[in-house]
Amino acid sequence: MKPSEESATNGHHHPTCVICKRYGQLLWCAGNGCINDHFHPHCLDPPVEYIIPGVWHCISCVRKKILFGEHVVSHGVESIWEVRQAEKKYWVKYEGLAHMHNSWIEEAELLREAPRLVSRFNNINQAIRWKVEWTVPHRLLMKRKLSFSKRDDDILKICSNEWLVKWTGLDYEQATWELESASFLKGPKALTLMKDFETRQEKAESFLLEADKQGKDSLRKSSQLTVDDLPQAYNCHLSHINQLRKYWSKGHNALCIDEHADQVRVLKIILFIISLHSNVSMPILVISTPKTLNVWEDEFLRIAPSANIVVYKGYKDLRNSIRSLEFFNKRGCIMFQVLLTSSDVVVEDFEELKYIGWEAIIMDECESSTMSEYFGKFKLMTAKIMLLVLGSQIKDSLTDYLGLLYLLESGNHGSDSNNMDAECLTDIDKAKKQMEPYIAFESKSCFSQFVEHA
Repeated sequence: MKPSEESATNGHHHPTCVICKRYGQLLWCAGNGCINDHFHPHCLDPPVEYIIPGVWHCISCVRKKILFGEHVVSHGVESIWEVRQAEKKYWVKYEGLAHMHNSWIEEAELLREAPRLVSRFNNINQAIRWKVEWTVPHRLLMKRKLSFSKRDDDILKICSNEWLVKWTGLDYEQATWELESASFLKGPKALTLMKDFETRQEKAESFLLEADKQGKDSLRKSSQLTVDDLPQAYNCHLSHINQLRKYWSKGHNALCIDEHADQVRVLKIILFIISLHSNVSMPILVISTPKTLNVWEDEFLRIAPSANIVVYKGYKDLRNSIRSLEFFNKRGCIMFQVLLTSSDVVVEDFEELKYIGWEAIIMDECESSTMSEYFGKFKLMTAKIMLLVLGSQIKDSLTDYLGLLYLLESGNHGSDSNNMDAECLTDIDKAKKQMEPYIAFESKSCFSQFVEHA
């Protein structure tokens, strides 16, 4: 979505809203040949309070989509993803349309329409391969009720709503508005996504009310899982999960050291998070390094594809849109269960995140400098517990031990104070001893060894 700037200086033309004729932050219609292409969000019918991510079309272009098909509003082929050499056909994506609307095009036709794309595709190896999951709706972000003039009332019988669709494996920026009459929004899975969207706000409120009735003791009464509580494939991780649940049930900050590959380490923590689903009333914040964020995203999608998880990343304006769409309902209740983000985003948006009360703040790869340099910020956030995850052993360094203790000993109320023994500040052996009660487990890859701590 293109926001237009407010000023019109230096003789440059700046568009105005076609409704009120004023400058400002405008929605831009991406429809091919659209004349009335800039609108203030609040001038729309119905009005919108913020810039919407993804590709957006004005009501005139939506009318054309309904009558003549999605491709009528596209500016043409945007990219080529695959080729059938024997048939001389190319799999192409169209500008402004989702991958759901991709199609195979004859080479001769494509050479006429986009010869440079063909040349580039044939001369350069594709670094990213096309994925069928990009055609699967993952989350519905917004519903738009369509409104036409009286002479077009019959169009509403064909389609009366549009949905803003976030696609599986793709970011919010690649979300697209799709007609509710589309075949892929008619099946059981799509109807479930619609129901999830419609009830998300109600669930947020009713869940919090129910949690308040139950009280803290009943929420935490069952700290241990059995083999029957996990899919059989994950029973090998039961001890790890129960150790973390034990610390969680006591409201005790914890640290775990797991030297296995990123995917295995992340899997254990996700299983722990999923195990809390029915026992918690507050959201969970997972902070990772930018490098490992994709591992978390992929594992959540693999293990819990229907979980209410928001991946919070991207440039500033996109994150503003994510907050508007996904964070709070109209009554100010949190709508997500897990927020997955990176350390640098937490720091950049600290003012927006620090006021949220978290069930747990989980910090992955705490040995990394991209995490440890922000410990001072993380300490000011409020959570019932903090879980620090390391992918390697703690270095035999007083500075490293003190950095971790700085978080573990801080309490859980966004305080900048600490309860460290004064002797720990100068004696590494004392620091190690003070660390011991916080270590939930150590998992050493070289020996496939699990060390459980009391």
